[in-house]
Amino acid sequence: MVVATTLLLIALLGGQAAADALAQHDGGLETGRAVGRAGFAYLSGLRTAVAAMLWNRLEPQLHTYYLGVPLEDQTYILPTISLVITLDPQFEQAYYVAPWVIARRGDAEEGLELARLGTLNIPESALLQASYAQMIAVFEEDYARAAQEADKVLDLSWESIFEQHDWFGVLRSIYKNAGRQDMVDRLSRELERIDAEIAQTDVDVEHDHDADGVPDH
Repeated sequence: MVVATTLLLIALLGGQAAADALAQHDGGLETGRAVGRAGFAYLSGLRTAVAAMLWNRLEPQLHTYYLGVPLEDQTYILPTISLVITLDPQFEQAYYVAPWVIARRGDAEEGLELARLGTLNIPESALLQASYAQMIAVFEEDYARAAQEADKVLDLSWESIFEQHDWFGVLRSIYKNAGRQDMVDRLSRELERIDAEIAQTDVDVEHDHDADGVPDH
């Protein structure tokens, strides 16, 4: 697997280098830019494939070998995640994991900036928008701004009703700390509706909506 990944990366970088060399040989600035863009676009499928391969090698380690390791100590994953994002700027999970690792290790500003970048690159992601709002609440304790970011989540779609259930609990706590009682009531109603929908599937779920790591004031 490592050899295959290396070969793909060599092909990727070699292909881009060839496009750059051709652009330089042409001598025209606009033509050179066009060739460079075309070469990189041509390799987009390869880039996303390599990004997925790298992530698929990393993710099992997070849930097995490194299970229980404090988040701030998981800096070993950052080089791989950085490469994944470089290869595929639309890779949602990389933007979700890395900002928390960076912020927990002591660089909250950098972590928040990466989280913000994720919401800009993938604006349709409810997960990334909700996580960004939570990070603002946790690391800056600016609940008014966190609530403003949380507002953006409500117009987005979730991957699953279970993910929506968990994050609506987080968002409700943010609104509570921001003094937005109208939104607390709205999300409480939404959580009741989701609970009823989940109950119909005969799946047991945790009903503690406030277990989200955001302190109440």
